Amino acid sequence: MKKRINYSETITLLFLCFVWFFLLNFYLVDSVVAKNINHPIETDFDITENNTNINIENDGSDSTYSIEAFEKNAFVYLHQNMKKNLAKYDGIELNIVNYSEEEIKLKLHLQNSAGEAVSCKDDSIVIFESQNKYIANKIQDNYIVIPKNFSGKLLVPFTSLSNDKTDEYMKNLENIISLGISLETKYGLEQKIKFDSLSAYTHDQTKMFFEANDIAVVGQNSINVPKVGENIVKYQVTGNIQPVSFQLISDDDKMFVSNNGRLVVTNKVESKDAILRIRLNDILSLDIDLEFELENTDSYINIDGEIVNITTPEEIIMKKTSLFYLNIRNNINLIRLLLVIMTIAICCLYYYWNHLSSKKKEDS
Repeated sequence: MKKRINYSETITLLFLCFVWFFLLNFYLVDSVVAKNINHPIETDFDITENNTNINIENDGSDSTYSIEAFEKNAFVYLHQNMKKNLAKYDGIELNIVNYSEEEIKLKLHLQNSAGEAVSCKDDSIVIFESQNKYIANKIQDNYIVIPKNFSGKLLVPFTSLSNDKTDEYMKNLENIISLGISLETKYGLEQKIKFDSLSAYTHDQTKMFFEANDIAVVGQNSINVPKVGENIVKYQVTGNIQPVSFQLISDDDKMFVSNNGRLVVTNKVESKDAILRIRLNDILSLDIDLEFELENTDSYINIDGEIVNITTPEEIIMKKTSLFYLNIRNNINLIRLLLVIMTIAICCLYYYWNHLSSKKKEDS
């Protein structure tokens, strides 16, 4: 007997297979896209300031702030109230243009509905992205230092934000109610910064934070400029990443660094700061800020890390004089013997001359 085909069951099965395939494909595509997503955040900030003159230029979604401090204790705080769920994101991305010829210090703040408040954690990693290159830098004194003339993205992971008192990360990112940006202004200097956009981000570059966080740089950040000779400092990188090369970002050609991290500072250096850039791979570098003490003690550090005192010209004269007298004292017996020999020799010459004179008188 010929078996009849149940077309309704077949159609239903095909329909279920189609729906399953469609949902699976949608899930996979959504998972891939989720790795690289940005959630825009408004930049219509309220402003709290102290001892500053501010000029604001708004152009659509971006805002440019020209800031000039007329007192030393000056600050600018840009903030806004909002209601955002940032739990599925990795951090905050700021698209920034620094028009200033000087660095600008920036601090990021977040607060949630539970009253948790976090800001930049000292010595944590942030990453600057510009022209497809990524520069990792460490937060200094709880501030992010924006390089002069920088144009690009600043990536601040949530793991680089913590409570100042408890040093804990924010546990609940589901209900963020406030975002703020503090700008440290310099007295008597007009600085100009532009926020092209602000967003929460999630993308593949997040793994670079973990790579950069795993490394440590051994070497001094504050270096004395010697009065004579050279100061040599050796830098080493520890961690899972081995550096490709070292580079010195400075206009002062009286100091230089080798590819393996040997920094040489001569006594002609006039610059007060520089950047030591360590290439970690083809796209990621780590910047270390260096400071130079121009009014130094008379010492330098040799390649073995030992502090060596420098002898000044005045000390050289004094030491030579002291050495002369020291040699006289140590060889006093030899000197006495030489004086006795010289005295005897003079006496003999005198006796010979006197005897010769007397004989000539007798002959005459």
